[in-house]
Amino acid sequence: MRTTAFMTILALVLLSRSSFGLLESKSGNAPLAAANYTDWPGLVDAINDESRVFTVWCNGGETFDYAGDIDALNRVLAAFGKTKVPKLEVVVIPSVDELIPPENPRQKVDWRVEICGGIVQHMVIAQELEPAWNLHPTLTVYASSDLDLKAIRIPENVVVTQRDEIRTRLQDAAQSDNKTKADRAKQLLKILEPDMTPDQRLKFERRVADISIVLSKKRAKQ
Repeated sequence: MRTTAFMTILALVLLSRSSFGLLESKSGNAPLAAANYTDWPGLVDAINDESRVFTVWCNGGETFDYAGDIDALNRVLAAFGKTKVPKLEVVVIPSVDELIPPENPRQKVDWRVEICGGIVQHMVIAQELEPAWNLHPTLTVYASSDLDLKAIRIPENVVVTQRDEIRTRLQDAAQSDNKTKADRAKQLLKILEPDMTPDQRLKFERRVADISIVLSKKRAKQ
């Protein structure tokens, strides 16, 4: 399961251009102060997990990238699920990098936590930019073939989303008369599903199907 830290920066650069914001990035897992995350009570435990490898901040919008095994993922999922906010979302999508290796490999990313606060949050609300931006905390798992989907332990209190739902959401946003929303959605669609060869597309769709089957069974057991 992997993507790259570069995609984190790319996604947030789109936002910084829209909001004239400054962007800061930092490698490593040095603990971040709980006082900075009081809008999301308890989330700092997931943020500060030892598996964190990269952080990007842009005017209150933050992305935290992680790399690790299934035990680390489940540990972060458990901590994420304890965050005391009205809505939490876990997205499970195939890893594109496994099919299309990046030209300039960077730090691998196996899952990612994103939050929207500060100036970014105000902009998203004022300009009605959802769902091109999520106001609620989101954890995205990049599920490649080395991830045992059956071993994922997803908290029962989170909304679970897959590729088809994300794609539909972004396709609708891409048709918006709001240029900022539409442009962001189009860029995220390209990241979600870049150009692929027929063979790559076949493998990608098979992984989408595998994810759907496993998550459906997990939901049925809850």
